[in-house]
Amino acid sequence: YLLRKMAVTQDGSFSIQDLEEHVTADLANNLGNLLNRTLSLAAKNDLFIVKPSVQMSFKAEELRQRFIAMYHQFFDEINKSYFHMALATLWRFISEVNGYFHEHQPWALAKQDRRAFEEVLSVVCHALESIALMLWPVMPGKMITLLKNLSVEFTLGQDYDHLLRKADWDKIFVLVPATEQLFVKPEPRLIEEKGLPVMQEIKQETTPMITID
Repeated sequence: YLLRKMAVTQDGSFSIQDLEEHVTADLANNLGNLLNRTLSLAAKNDLFIVKPSVQMSFKAEELRQRFIAMYHQFFDEINKSYFHMALATLWRFISEVNGYFHEHQPWALAKQDRRAFEEVLSVVCHALESIALMLWPVMPGKMITLLKNLSVEFTLGQDYDHLLRKADWDKIFVLVPATEQLFVKPEPRLIEEKGLPVMQEIKQETTPMITID
């Protein structure tokens, strides 16, 4: 949250509510839900070994090219220590992957066009792997869990920058069903006031400040 929201070049603001909203929106709804839907849809249609297409369709190749452009921008922002800008760039791509998923409706393709269905899941799996490798320095534990769902072993010292820049997207994935959700939405803190639920305010004790003297 701090890397995602706070610029190192200026002051930032923080609230528990904003933290919870970003955990829900960025992690649970956006990234975690993409993984969950991919794994559940694959399991429902007996697709546990996901192979790449012999020749990518135009939309699949377009998403791969957008990833390559995004990664270069991400890398440049990281090198400038603009972590919030880098992560904002990455999350725009995560939204694009979700858009690709929705646009192609793989739940319908599973019954109509098996080849197209498998291509969509292959593209999403490659995107998820790339996203996890980029987010590993920020959330190592969670990203290793994500990679395990794709049967990808994370190895310290490997040149992942080289792999991400190439973005061949020609890997075979063996999917492992998730035993639990990758990210859990925070429970809203509610109190009853005049019969209506309202968000509970977090009251913090103020500490007396020392004087300039």
